[in-house]
Amino acid sequence: MQPPIDGSTRKTLAAAAFFLALCAAGLAMLRHSRLAWQGMSMPGDPGPFFLIRLCLWAVGLAGAALLVLGLLTRRPAPRKPTGELLAAGRSWLLSALLAVSLVAMPALMDMLGTAPAVAIFATAWIALLIGLRDGWGPRLALPALGFGIGAAVFVHLVFIRLLSLPLPT
Repeated sequence: MQPPIDGSTRKTLAAAAFFLALCAAGLAMLRHSRLAWQGMSMPGDPGPFFLIRLCLWAVGLAGAALLVLGLLTRRPAPRKPTGELLAAGRSWLLSALLAVSLVAMPALMDMLGTAPAVAIFATAWIALLIGLRDGWGPRLALPALGFGIGAAVFVHLVFIRLLSLPLPT
């Protein structure tokens, strides 16, 4: 018997953990919301939270089923060659770096303004991605800088001037 998610025990257990955590967090938030609505019941009405609770329990049951399937089909993971491990590590590192940069973007927008923050963000990411693909060198600075400035001009014209959105300038 093979694990249901991509034939991988780890992915199946990770999905189970995600569903169970989502269910637990949802039920905790639902409990908090129900306490705020106490004393507002209508006769014969199961409550405005019945469908939400039903959906959360369905997510929790799906997580429990994935957990059982993942544990029943558990087998030792095959050893990966070093090249695959390095590629997986680089992939995780890039994902983490993107998450950190997206979290830092609003602070950068407040400090510098929207257009300069977009220029720095786009230039850094284009330089990083071009460098990973083609190798590092001074020749990658010009296209990265051009793309960053172009992205900043586009954001400034479209979102700040034309749409008049209240962004930090």
